[in-house]
Amino acid sequence: MEESHRPTQGRHQDGEITMTERRQLLDEALSMGRAELKHLVAGEVMEAEKLAMARSRKAEQAIHGIDKTALQELADQLVELGSLQEELTNEATKLKETVKQELINLKKQTRRFAGYKVGAGYVRPGLKRPRFISKKVE
Repeated sequence: MEESHRPTQGRHQDGEITMTERRQLLDEALSMGRAELKHLVAGEVMEAEKLAMARSRKAEQAIHGIDKTALQELADQLVELGSLQEELTNEATKLKETVKQELINLKKQTRRFAGYKVGAGYVRPGLKRPRFISKKVE
């Protein structure tokens, strides 16, 4: 085979990604997904979001322009990626519920503290202070 006909850096001559590269991209996406899950469990939402965006790009690159036959060859990794996505979704839902419950508890606590102010005499119930000072002399 002549030098000019060899694929460069594992890619086909037409620039298409090889199956090896597609597998590697999916492995990287899986690794990112696992790290994302760890961040979600720890409540580190911003880090998890960064990884989610990068993971999505890797997965898209891996399957972009692929035919059905080649897609079948990647089925195991794609199924694993789908399972990981379910875990991520479940963990994100738990985190959302936790935050929601914390907000509800905070709202209750705020009401309770407002009641203590009234009970302690700092604020009279039902009496609102005017927003503006009246210039009328009575």
